[in-house]
Amino acid sequence: YETDEEMVSDQEYDAIKEEYLAAIGQDEYDFVPGGSLFSKFVHKQPILSLNKVNIVDEEKLKKELLTLMEDDGIVIEPKFDGLTIIRHSDGKCVTRGDGLIGDDVTNNCKDIPRLVDITSEYDIRAEIMMLKSTFEKINKQREDGSLQLFKNPRNAAAGMLRNKGASKVQGLVACVYDCIG
Repeated sequence: YETDEEMVSDQEYDAIKEEYLAAIGQDEYDFVPGGSLFSKFVHKQPILSLNKVNIVDEEKLKKELLTLMEDDGIVIEPKFDGLTIIRHSDGKCVTRGDGLIGDDVTNNCKDIPRLVDITSEYDIRAEIMMLKSTFEKINKQREDGSLQLFKNPRNAAAGMLRNKGASKVQGLVACVYDCIG
Protein backbone atom coordinates (compact mmCIF):
# COMPACT_ATOMS: atom_id res chain seq x y z
CA TYR A 1 0.00 0.00 0.00
CA GLU A 2 2.67 2.51 1.02
CA THR A 3 4.95 1.76 -1.94
CA ASP A 4 2.11 1.37 -4.49
CA GLU A 5 3.59 -1.92 -5.71
CA GLU A 6 1.37 -4.81 -6.76
CA MET A 7 1.91 -8.10 -4.99
CA VAL A 8 -1.27 -9.68 -6.39
CA SER A 9 -3.72 -8.77 -9.15
CA ASP A 10 -6.59 -6.33 -8.43
CA GLN A 11 -9.07 -9.20 -8.61
CA GLU A 12 -7.09 -11.32 -6.12
CA TYR A 13 -6.73 -8.34 -3.79
CA ASP A 14 -10.47 -7.57 -3.90
CA ALA A 15 -11.35 -11.20 -3.16
CA ILE A 16 -8.89 -11.41 -0.25
CA LYS A 17 -10.05 -8.06 1.17
CA GLU A 18 -13.73 -9.03 0.96
CA GLU A 19 -13.00 -12.33 2.72
CA TYR A 20 -10.96 -10.55 5.41
CA LEU A 21 -13.59 -7.85 6.01
CA ALA A 22 -16.33 -10.47 6.25
CA ALA A 23 -14.25 -12.46 8.73
CA ILE A 24 -13.70 -9.47 11.04
CA GLY A 25 -17.18 -8.03 10.51
CA GLN A 26 -16.09 -4.66 9.11
CA ASP A 27 -17.36 -2.51 6.28
CA GLU A 28 -14.97 -1.49 3.48
CA TYR A 29 -15.05 2.14 4.64
CA ASP A 30 -13.67 1.16 8.05
CA PHE A 31 -10.56 -0.34 6.47
CA VAL A 32 -7.37 1.56 5.61
CA PRO A 33 -4.21 -0.53 5.23
CA GLY A 34 -0.82 0.77 6.26
CA GLY A 35 -0.05 4.25 7.43
CA SER A 36 0.57 7.56 5.75
CA LEU A 37 3.31 10.15 5.53
CA PHE A 38 0.79 12.97 5.04
CA SER A 39 -1.44 14.84 7.46
CA LYS A 40 -4.97 13.53 7.65
CA PHE A 41 -8.04 15.45 6.54
CA VAL A 42 -11.62 14.62 7.55
CA HIS A 43 -13.98 15.05 4.60
CA LYS A 44 -17.10 17.20 5.15
CA GLN A 45 -19.18 14.40 3.65
CA PRO A 46 -18.24 10.83 2.66
CA ILE A 47 -16.39 10.61 -0.65
CA LEU A 48 -17.67 7.33 -1.99
CA SER A 49 -15.99 5.05 -4.46
CA LEU A 50 -17.75 3.80 -7.56
CA ASN A 51 -19.12 0.31 -7.00
CA LYS A 52 -17.28 -2.50 -8.66
CA VAL A 53 -19.12 -4.40 -11.36
CA ASN A 54 -18.07 -8.03 -11.50
CA ILE A 55 -20.56 -9.21 -14.11
CA VAL A 56 -18.89 -11.04 -16.98
CA ASP A 57 -22.09 -12.43 -18.52
CA GLU A 58 -23.32 -9.80 -21.01
CA GLU A 59 -26.95 -10.94 -20.80
CA LYS A 60 -26.89 -10.74 -17.01
CA LEU A 61 -25.39 -7.24 -17.24
CA LYS A 62 -28.17 -6.11 -19.62
CA LYS A 63 -30.82 -7.44 -17.22
CA GLU A 64 -29.17 -5.69 -14.24
CA LEU A 65 -29.01 -2.38 -16.14
CA LEU A 66 -32.63 -2.64 -17.29
CA THR A 67 -33.76 -3.35 -13.71
CA LEU A 68 -31.82 -0.34 -12.42
CA MET A 69 -33.24 1.89 -15.16
CA GLU A 70 -36.80 0.81 -14.35
CA ASP A 71 -36.41 1.05 -10.57
CA ASP A 72 -34.10 3.98 -9.87
CA GLY A 73 -32.69 5.38 -13.07
CA ILE A 74 -28.97 5.25 -13.73
CA VAL A 75 -26.12 7.37 -14.95
CA ILE A 76 -23.31 5.70 -16.84
CA GLU A 77 -19.99 7.48 -17.18
CA PRO A 78 -16.41 6.48 -17.94
CA LYS A 79 -14.34 5.26 -15.00
CA PHE A 80 -10.78 6.53 -15.14
CA ASP A 81 -8.18 4.37 -13.44
CA GLY A 82 -6.43 6.92 -11.30
CA LEU A 83 -6.50 8.40 -7.84
CA THR A 84 -9.46 10.48 -6.65
CA ILE A 85 -8.68 13.95 -5.34
CA ILE A 86 -11.01 16.48 -3.78
CA ARG A 87 -9.82 20.03 -4.49
CA HIS A 88 -11.45 22.31 -1.98
CA SER A 89 -12.49 25.86 -2.75
CA ASP A 90 -9.55 27.10 -0.64
CA GLY A 91 -7.10 25.17 -2.87
CA LYS A 92 -6.46 22.28 -0.47
CA CYS A 93 -6.16 18.93 -2.27
CA VAL A 94 -7.04 15.74 -0.41
CA THR A 95 -7.08 12.10 -1.48
CA ARG A 96 -10.32 10.15 -1.16
CA GLY A 97 -8.61 7.88 1.35
CA ASP A 98 -11.14 5.58 2.98
CA GLY A 99 -13.99 7.87 1.98
CA LEU A 100 -14.09 9.58 5.37
CA ILE A 101 -10.46 10.56 5.94
CA GLY A 102 -7.93 11.37 3.23
CA ASP A 103 -4.34 12.59 2.96
CA ASP A 104 -3.57 16.27 2.42
CA VAL A 105 -1.47 16.22 -0.78
CA THR A 106 -1.86 19.92 -1.62
CA ASN A 107 1.86 20.53 -2.05
CA ASN A 108 2.17 17.62 -4.49
CA CYS A 109 -0.74 18.87 -6.61
CA LYS A 110 0.61 22.37 -7.22
CA ASP A 111 1.87 21.61 -10.75
CA ILE A 112 -0.81 19.24 -12.05
CA PRO A 113 -2.33 20.70 -15.24
CA ARG A 114 -6.07 21.46 -15.15
CA LEU A 115 -6.20 21.08 -11.37
CA VAL A 116 -4.23 24.19 -10.43
CA ASP A 117 -6.00 26.54 -12.83
CA ILE A 118 -9.46 26.02 -11.38
CA THR A 119 -11.07 28.62 -9.20
CA SER A 120 -14.40 27.59 -7.77
CA GLU A 121 -16.55 28.36 -4.78
CA TYR A 122 -17.33 24.63 -4.72
CA ASP A 123 -15.19 21.65 -3.86
CA ILE A 124 -14.45 19.62 -6.97
CA ARG A 125 -13.71 15.97 -7.56
CA ALA A 126 -10.98 14.96 -9.98
CA GLU A 127 -9.16 11.84 -11.02
CA ILE A 128 -5.36 12.13 -11.07
CA MET A 129 -3.84 9.95 -13.77
CA MET A 130 -0.74 9.29 -15.78
CA LEU A 131 -1.08 8.93 -19.54
CA LYS A 132 0.30 5.69 -20.96
CA SER A 133 2.80 7.59 -23.13
CA THR A 134 4.13 9.42 -20.05
CA PHE A 135 4.26 6.16 -18.10
CA GLU A 136 6.37 4.54 -20.83
CA LYS A 137 8.71 7.56 -20.97
CA ILE A 138 9.20 7.62 -17.19
CA ASN A 139 9.79 3.87 -17.07
CA LYS A 140 12.40 4.20 -19.83
CA GLN A 141 14.18 6.87 -17.74
CA ARG A 142 13.95 4.63 -14.67
CA GLU A 143 15.32 1.68 -16.65
CA ASP A 144 18.24 3.80 -17.92
CA GLY A 145 18.94 4.81 -14.32
CA SER A 146 18.73 1.19 -13.10
CA LEU A 147 15.70 2.04 -10.97
CA GLN A 148 12.76 -0.26 -10.30
CA LEU A 149 10.09 0.14 -12.98
CA PHE A 150 6.52 1.18 -12.18
CA LYS A 151 4.03 -1.68 -12.67
CA ASN A 152 1.25 0.34 -14.36
CA PRO A 153 0.16 3.98 -14.90
CA ARG A 154 -2.33 3.94 -11.99
CA ASN A 155 0.27 2.80 -9.46
CA ALA A 156 2.79 5.25 -10.91
CA ALA A 157 0.31 8.13 -10.53
CA ALA A 158 -0.53 7.14 -6.95
CA GLY A 159 3.14 6.75 -6.09
CA MET A 160 4.03 10.11 -7.63
CA LEU A 161 1.23 11.89 -5.80
CA ARG A 162 2.17 10.35 -2.45
CA ASN A 163 5.86 11.14 -2.87
CA LYS A 164 7.18 13.17 0.06
CA GLY A 165 9.23 15.34 -2.31
CA ALA A 166 6.90 17.54 -4.39
CA SER A 167 9.77 18.22 -6.81
CA LYS A 168 9.71 14.51 -7.76
CA VAL A 169 6.04 14.63 -8.81
CA GLN A 170 5.94 14.56 -12.61
CA GLY A 171 3.77 13.47 -15.50
CA LEU A 172 0.37 13.66 -13.80
CA VAL A 173 -2.83 15.04 -15.32
CA ALA A 174 -6.23 15.72 -13.80
CA CYS A 175 -9.67 15.01 -15.14
CA VAL A 176 -12.11 17.19 -13.21
CA TYR A 177 -15.58 15.70 -13.35
CA ASP A 178 -17.81 16.69 -10.43
CA CYS A 179 -18.71 19.59 -8.15
CA ILE A 180 -19.43 18.79 -4.54
CA GLY A 181 -21.96 21.28 -3.23
